Amino acid sequence: VKVDTDMDWWFVELIKNDKVISIQTSFIQSETVYFKHLPPGSYSLNIVGDKNKNDRWDSFNPDDYTGPEKRFVYERPVKIKANWEHEIDFIINE
Repeated sequence: VKVDTDMDWWFVELIKNDKVISIQTSFIQSETVYFKHLPPGSYSLNIVGDKNKNDRWDSFNPDDYTGPEKRFVYERPVKIKANWEHEIDFIINE
């Protein structure tokens, strides 16, 4: 997954059957993220802007009353086939 963004700190969630199965964390601005040896199936991708750098999505910060961290959802499911490589461009414009 090639992520093109200017966010200072973010992570990516890989989701299958409505469950997060992998999280790749601690990225700064644009990066390429690799997921290897995935079983065939349909997956979803989320990119989360991790403002407080704690490697998880925060819905609300009661200390400074800030709202939820931004979550960007890839617009369509990613279908993975056995023995195939897939390249995805995920462009985030804030």
